[in-house]
Amino acid sequence: MTRFPGFIFAAILLVAGSAAYAATANPAEAYRCPGPAPDVLIDAELSHDATLVCNGAQRAIRFFHRLDLPVTRTIRFQLHRTLPRQDAAHVGYYDARSDRIDFLTYAACVEQCATRPPFKLPMNEELFVSFAAHETTHAMVDEITAERPVSRIAHEYLAYIVQISTMAPAERDALLQGYDLPGFEHAGQISLTYYALDPCAFGVKAYRHYTALSDPAGFLRDLLDGRIRLGNGRGEWW
Repeated sequence: MTRFPGFIFAAILLVAGSAAYAATANPAEAYRCPGPAPDVLIDAELSHDATLVCNGAQRAIRFFHRLDLPVTRTIRFQLHRTLPRQDAAHVGYYDARSDRIDFLTYAACVEQCATRPPFKLPMNEELFVSFAAHETTHAMVDEITAERPVSRIAHEYLAYIVQISTMAPAERDALLQGYDLPGFEHAGQISLTYYALDPCAFGVKAYRHYTALSDPAGFLRDLLDGRIRLGNGRGEWW
């Protein structure tokens, strides 16, 4: 089973305002996020949790719209007090087989992250939203690259780029100031080994590599088109 986990080492995302939600016909607990396609449906007990997740999903959707990469497949979140496949390092994961993102509730996320603060920062609503942006990116990339699947590390590179790029400037600065790390110097350095050792540091180095490029958007398009390849094939846990 292919899954894409949201590691607790992630970026902080500032969300301006909150959106209104209308209940969908199926299921009764689900909320449909307003905004541009694709549809985002969230099965959650608390409407505030759904609001936070919708905000993160919308950030990722707008990022891909700016790249002129439309996605049409509905994105589905299901929130849990504990994840079906429990792991202290994950707050959520995209499961390509079920085409669904399993995600912790905000309260469960706060509790789980209390002893392992992501990016050396306390868990808060903005960080929770960033996980939603990360996992939404995995779902969107899975559709965009359906005929030419990209590697596990390419998925994570893209997910961290979206997270950090869509953060509020003040929050992004606070995150980056915590890591005295240069960006990756070239695509060949963007390795699964580095990611596995420290996903948080990987995210910082990926973002700094991305922002130093002369054509960042072109790099992402080439990565999604398969003209640039990172890593060697796909893995179970993404």
